[in-house]
Amino acid sequence: MRQNEDILLSLNVRRELELPTLVDRETLQFYYLKRIIDSSDHSYLLSLADRKGEMDVRSRFWYYFTGDLYGVKEGDNTYMLPLRTKSAAIDRPPVYQPALSSRVTEISRLDLDRLKRCETLYYIARILNIKDEEILLKQIDLNLLGLKVHALFNELYAGLGGNILEADEYRSRFHKLFGRYFRDGTFFTSEEALTKKILMRNLLEVLDRDLNRFSRGYRICTEFMEKDFTAVITDGTTSYTLKGRIDRIDRTPEGLYEIIDYKTGKLPERKHHFQDRGFVEPQLGFYGLLFRKNYLDVPIGSLSYYDLSEKKDLVTIVDADHITDYLDQFEHHLLDFLSMVNQKEELALTEDYENCKYCPYYNICRIFEE
Repeated sequence: MRQNEDILLSLNVRRELELPTLVDRETLQFYYLKRIIDSSDHSYLLSLADRKGEMDVRSRFWYYFTGDLYGVKEGDNTYMLPLRTKSAAIDRPPVYQPALSSRVTEISRLDLDRLKRCETLYYIARILNIKDEEILLKQIDLNLLGLKVHALFNELYAGLGGNILEADEYRSRFHKLFGRYFRDGTFFTSEEALTKKILMRNLLEVLDRDLNRFSRGYRICTEFMEKDFTAVITDGTTSYTLKGRIDRIDRTPEGLYEIIDYKTGKLPERKHHFQDRGFVEPQLGFYGLLFRKNYLDVPIGSLSYYDLSEKKDLVTIVDADHITDYLDQFEHHLLDFLSMVNQKEELALTEDYENCKYCPYYNICRIFEE
C-alpha cells in the first residue's frame, strides 16, 4: 500500500497496524511546526504551486501564527510568507529544544508532577495544550478510573453533612452510585463484567474500612470536599501561586486533620517522598502545603494515601511528629525547583526512561531523536 492510500482504513484497523490516525497526524504536524518557529529568528510558511501554476491551499495552521507578518516574497513556484516570532531573540543561537514563553508563576499538583518527571511532558501538555491520547480516544485508564472512584466517594459522603448513617444505608447508597458511575461500556475490555465485579469488591472493602473508622470517632470533613485551595509561597523576590483540590481530609478523635490522597494504581515508594530523593513524588507535600497555608492554626495529623487496590486502607507517609519539618523542607525545595525551571533557556527530556513507558505523548516526543 502506498503511503497516501490508507486514508479510508477504519480507526481500529489503523491502530492495529500502528498507523497514525488523522488526529495523530494533525497533532504531530502542529507540534513540530511550533517547535521550528519557536526556535528560529525568522520563519517562513510556504505555499507551493502545482505544475499548472495554480497555488495550493496555504498551511491550515496559518491562523495560529499570523501575529507579525510583514510582507510576501515570491520565488520559483513558491510564496514565502515571513513570520517573526515574538519570543525569538535577534542574535541568539539556534535552539533545538522548546523554551518557556513566560515565567512559571502559577502551578498545580499535576503541573509539578509533570515538570519533575519530564519537562517536555509539561511543555506539550501545559504550554501547547495538547490533550493526551487516552483523553482524545475517550478510553478508560487508571487516571479516569481514579476520577470516577473519587467522585463516587465524594457523593457518598458529601450529602450527609457530617451525619453518620447505619452501615446498610451506606451500602445501599454505594450500590446506587456504583451503577451510575460505572455503566455498561465504561471499561474498554471484553471482561467488563469481571472487571466491575473486582472493582466493586475492592471499593466495598474500602467502605467497610471507613465504617470501622467512623465507629472509632474519625470523621470525614465534608466541608473541604471539592474545595479549590489557593496558596502563595515566596522566596522574598518571586511569588508563586499554588492551586489544587485535596482528595479527602479526615478529622481524628484527637482533633488532628489527616490529608489523604486516593490511589487506584500502584502506590509510589515511600522513600521517593523525601528530601534525600529530591521529593520525586510531590503530591502529598503539595497538598499538605496547600492546607497549611490556608489553615495555619489547624494541626495536621498525617499525610497519607488511601490504597484502593491492594491494602484497601490508609498508608501513612508522614506522621504528626514530622509534619512541620517535612512541609518546611518541601516548601524550600519547591521554591528552589520553580526558580531553577524559570532560569532555564530550554526544557529538557526526562533522565529516567521509565517515565516514557506510560507517557501519553511518546508518539510526538523528541526522545526518539536521541
